[in-house]
Amino acid sequence: MRTVARTALLLTLLSAPALLAAPPAATVSTVEYVAMGFPSPAHRWTIADYVAASQAIVRLTPDKLPRKGSPLFTRMMSVDNFVPLHDQRPLQARGDIAHGLLPPVRVITEVYMQRPALNAGLDAEAVDAMEMTIAYFIEIGTLLDARAAALPPGAPPPPLRGVMAGIGSSALERLVDVRSYRLTERVRLGNSLVKSLPALLAHADPEGRAAVRTQLTAITAAAKEPEIKSAVARIAASLE
Repeated sequence: MRTVARTALLLTLLSAPALLAAPPAATVSTVEYVAMGFPSPAHRWTIADYVAASQAIVRLTPDKLPRKGSPLFTRMMSVDNFVPLHDQRPLQARGDIAHGLLPPVRVITEVYMQRPALNAGLDAEAVDAMEMTIAYFIEIGTLLDARAAALPPGAPPPPLRGVMAGIGSSALERLVDVRSYRLTERVRLGNSLVKSLPALLAHADPEGRAAVRTQLTAITAAAKEPEIKSAVARIAASLE
């Protein structure tokens, strides 16, 4: 991980003007979303539901995206959808479900974290999307650890372990992105990371964990907002 480049990015974000636009009101009903191809939010979603949602959401402009607090957004971002990844199914079955969920979950969450949605003021939705991404990769990490425990001595570790720190690093970058995220949303993410980042990094490799700690040090040195400094201090303490 390129610590110097990330530190430069942090300083650039800190110098950018703060986000002032408020999220626009939702104008699309659940019935209309379902008519567009989204699954009903009234039940736990399967892989097929997420695939359908991912195909439907990429056709929407930012002003039509499901908003935080709506039934559809709540269902899309609900960790209840991940229950099959840690229930009593065989490990292979749970791994297959996790593998099938990855592409559509990535599409849906990235829609909210990309520039068009942030420019439209959807920073609260982007924070929820980041938190869901972390929750998904914590589930993946648990499955990888279980699979690794069943491997013969000397076998290469399962893939994706190196991704864990990158996901955490991406979340930390948002704490100082004053151009795209309001302070209240960055603090909300910081409070969430106090618990979720240690759980995520428990499945990362040592190099990745060290890079994240270095990044936290850079954020502490660069951040000017007391609320962010406090949040980062609590995150760092949670990793000790």
